[in-house]
Amino acid sequence: MWMKRSKQHAHLLSFLPELSGEKSQRKKGEMQRVKAEVASLISTLAPAEPSLLTQPELCRYPWCFVMSADGISADHYLTGALVFDDNTETPHGVCVLLRASEMVRLLTIEDSLPFWMMRSLSTLAQHDNPRHICEQIEADCRDLVASSLSSGWRSKLSNSAQLSHIHTRLSDMRCDADFELEGKRCVDVMPWRSWPECVSDSEFLWLWRQNRHGKIIESQRKAVVNPVT
Repeated sequence: MWMKRSKQHAHLLSFLPELSGEKSQRKKGEMQRVKAEVASLISTLAPAEPSLLTQPELCRYPWCFVMSADGISADHYLTGALVFDDNTETPHGVCVLLRASEMVRLLTIEDSLPFWMMRSLSTLAQHDNPRHICEQIEADCRDLVASSLSSGWRSKLSNSAQLSHIHTRLSDMRCDADFELEGKRCVDVMPWRSWPECVSDSEFLWLWRQNRHGKIIESQRKAVVNPVT
C-alpha cells in the first residue's frame, strides 16, 4: 500500500533584538549559528562604491541574501533579509531554510520572498517601539513564508487575501532610505549570469538590495569558506 509522504514545512528563523530571549534552545542554537556565520561574512564586505545611499541609510537599509546551509541539511540554502544594528554592528534578520529547487523557484518571482522580508525589516532602526515592530516583522515573515510555500489550490486561495494585505501594507510603508532613493535610477536585472540559478553555487554568499518598487540598488557576493554548520 502506498503511503502519502507528508510535505516538509519550512520554518522561519529570526534573530531580532527584542525577541532573542523567547526561543527554544534548539531554535536559539540554529539562529546563533546562522547569525555568527552571516556576521563573519558581512563584516568583510566593503560598502558598494559609489552607492545610491548615503550614511546613515547606507548601513541601515536591509540586504536580501542567499547562502548555502549544507552543514545544516544537504542541498539546502538560507534566504531572507538582514540589517545591522547601529550600535553593536551585529546583524538582525529573518530567513528560511529551503531546498535549492524551491529557493530558485521563489527567486524567479518578480517580487520574491526575500524582497518582502527586506521590506518588512526596513523600518526596524526607525521605530519608536522596537518590541512591537519585531513582533510584527516576525508575524509578517512567518505568513509570507507559509503563503509562498503553500501547495494546492485550496491552501493558495486561503492565503491569497492575507498575503495581499501584507503586501499592500509593506508597499505603503516608508523608511528614510525610500525618500532618499526616490527619483534615483536603479536597475531591473541582477549583474550575475544565469540569475537566479547561479545562487545554487554554494561557494558564495549572495547579497542585494532593492528599492520599494523592486528595482536593484546594489549587489555583492562573497566567497564562503565554511557554509553554515
